[in-house]
Amino acid sequence: MTDETRASLREHLQIEEGLRLKLYKDTVGVTTIGWGHAIGRIGISRRIADLILEEDIDRSVADLDLWWKGWRDLDPVRQEVLLALVFQLGLNTWLDFKRTRRAIVEGRWDDAADHLLDSKFAREDAPARAQRLAAMLRTGVAA
Repeated sequence: MTDETRASLREHLQIEEGLRLKLYKDTVGVTTIGWGHAIGRIGISRRIADLILEEDIDRSVADLDLWWKGWRDLDPVRQEVLLALVFQLGLNTWLDFKRTRRAIVEGRWDDAADHLLDSKFAREDAPARAQRLAAMLRTGVAA
C-alpha cells in the first residue's frame, strides 16, 4: 500500500466512522471507540495500552497540581501514593477524602494512612491496594 493510498483510506474512514472518545455500541452492538475501533471484538494492542497509561499518568499529575502543588515536595514514595490514588479514584473522588488529604498536607502520615483505611475504597473497592498504599503513606517506604 502506498502512503497516498493509506492517507486516502484514513481520510475516508475518518469521515465514515467519525471520532468518538468514549465507548459506544456500533450499529451491530460491538463496543467501539475512537475512529470505529471495535474494542469489544479485537481489544487493543500493548502499544496502545502503554500510550493510554502514559496519558493517564500525565492526567493524574495535572490533577494533583490542581489540588495541591505541594505534593511535588513530598518524598518520592508518598508522591507515588498520591499518583496511584488519583489514577485509581479520579480527582473528584480523591477530593472526597477530606481527612486523608488534610493529614497528608499536614504531614501526619499515620493519620493519613488510618483515614485512607477508613474508606469504602479500602473496605470494599480495593482492600489489598489500600493496605499497600496506607503502609507506604505511613512509612515512606515502597511496598
